[in-house]
Amino acid sequence: EKVAMSTTQSTQEYKSGCLREVNQIQVSYKSKILETVKSHCTLEKEWEKESIDMNKRKQTLILKQEREMKDLNELSTEKLLKQEEILLQLQSEKSDAERQYQQSITELEDEIDEEIILHAKKFETEAMITSKTCDQLKLENGVLLRKLENTRQAMDESKEKRANLQESEMEMRQQ
Repeated sequence: EKVAMSTTQSTQEYKSGCLREVNQIQVSYKSKILETVKSHCTLEKEWEKESIDMNKRKQTLILKQEREMKDLNELSTEKLLKQEEILLQLQSEKSDAERQYQQSITELEDEIDEEIILHAKKFETEAMITSKTCDQLKLENGVLLRKLENTRQAMDESKEKRANLQESEMEMRQQ
């Protein structure tokens, strides 16, 4: 019974240790998620700032273009084409920045998904190991209980033989 209680207590202590470890992993995982979210927010803020800067540059170019058109009524076609090209380039840069931003978000989401899958597999493996360990401990406990029962029977038989010997010794002394 002491062995069984000790085994049960050891199993419970092991389970508690596993739960503590799982909790620590969950806390670590949550902090990684927070870091990822912070990184995402930083990227978003940088993108917004870049977008505002590009819009300001675009506005500045448009204002400059309007002033030049008012001041100089005779602009060459070549100069107009160059300014349009710059505007298209700025729009292209903005589109590129938006694509890069979207790609960064997708990559971060993929990394988070991969980490979730890895941790889920790890928890599943640890649960299987814990289950197998519990089953093994139950088997060992059964073996120990059988050995204990066999030892008790042997002790009872030994006591009975000793009592029979003592009785036959007393009979021999009396004769």
